[in-house]
Order: sequence, then structure tokens, then C-alpha cells
Amino acid sequence: MDDELVTCPYNKEHRIIRYRLPYHIIKCKKQYVGKQLEPCPFNAMHLVDKNEMTAHIKDCPDYLITVENDMIKEYAPSRSGVGSERFSRASSTALQKRSQQM
Repeated sequence: MDDELVTCPYNKEHRIIRYRLPYHIIKCKKQYVGKQLEPCPFNAMHLVDKNEMTAHIKDCPDYLITVENDMIKEYAPSRSGVGSERFSRASSTALQKRSQQM
């Protein structure tokens, strides 16, 4: 269970279950007084000091995941047009038959 616990970026003494972190951050941010933290562009749960953001982006573990997902979207074959022509002909034929029956 220890691997499910994460440390709050606002208070290092807070240990939270991973799936509760977004809710905890909202509460803890209101009480936080300190350096301005900004969310990482690859994972909003990574809150980093403005001055350290460039270094974080270079080492962010979610960067590769984001790049891989973008590549899959760009290079995967599109399925939007598959069978749509056949469907539209079938539906228009059915509409014509229905209108003739009325």
C-alpha cells in the first residue's frame, strides 16, 4: 500500500492515496504560503516551482507517454470513413421505402 501513497507538493508531511491527490491539492493550495507552483504540461498533478519547470519538463516521466499517444493518434489509420458510405445508402433506401408506405 505504501506505493499507492504520494507526497503532497504543498506540504511534504502530507501523504495521500494517489487517487485522492487531486481533491487534496485543491484544499491544500488554499492554505499554502510559499513559492508559486505551476502544473506540469504533461501531468497536472506535477506541481513544480516556476524556476524549476524547464528542468522538470526534461525529466518528466509523463513526457514519453504524451509523445507516444500523440504519435499513435497521428499515424494510426482513420476508421471514421470505414463503412459509412454503405450505411448512408442503406439508411436512405430505408427512408424512401418508409415514405412510400405512408
